[in-house]
Amino acid sequence: MVKQARRTLLLFAALAGLPLAGGCEMRVAGETAHEYFGPTPEAELARAAAEGKVADVKRLVKAGAKVNATGRESMTPLVWAITARNPQGMRALLELGANPNQPVGPEKEFHPVWLTAGQEQPDQLAVLLEFKGDPNAPHKGADYAPLMRAKTKLANVRLLVQAGADINVANSLGAAMVQSAANLAQYDIVMYALQHGYKRNLPLLAWELNDRRPDGRAPLPPELEPKRLQVLEMLRQMGVTPPPGKAPALQPN
Repeated sequence: MVKQARRTLLLFAALAGLPLAGGCEMRVAGETAHEYFGPTPEAELARAAAEGKVADVKRLVKAGAKVNATGRESMTPLVWAITARNPQGMRALLELGANPNQPVGPEKEFHPVWLTAGQEQPDQLAVLLEFKGDPNAPHKGADYAPLMRAKTKLANVRLLVQAGADINVANSLGAAMVQSAANLAQYDIVMYALQHGYKRNLPLLAWELNDRRPDGRAPLPPELEPKRLQVLEMLRQMGVTPPPGKAPALQPN
């Protein structure tokens, strides 16, 4: 059990964008495509996609390699290309029928859209959403939806909302992505959410914005003060002002 849990953490670290271990050949959680897929055409396909060799991807699929094949930990050629940060390889696979909603992991807990929503660059997320990746793909962990993964990345939030993500998505306690973004002083994201239909727990949001302490750790940096006031003004125009006293309770789902 401990060994499996450690392996899951290693797999997540690699998939989520932490440095990959290995020498000349790409590895995920310390293992090569051959070790995930065996001595198969699908291992070759995963490597070709990871390297952006579009002609090789097409050749291998035409010769019979299965674009949605799964290896150990339910690994797919598409997610192998995602881990390599290769949108060209991803696109080649998707054009040939790869499923953008096929999860990987020991319990199939890592959805491709959820994984890419947390990346610094939005290019891979954009490709998945173009091919109908689910912008509301659920996740069991603290980052319960792609929007929650993207809470500090405005470009990713925009892509997700434009693709149909629920801006009011929240966990079982009622805590929403926008609340987390406000606590992290991501005021551009909060303004974007308010402009695109965010309505959940607005008195609590106003109270937290008025509190001035991002994440409760330190006073707000002076350069962020104009944006904080801008968000409070947006809320005031919506009829919401910071309530006095303690923070209002969350409204659960």
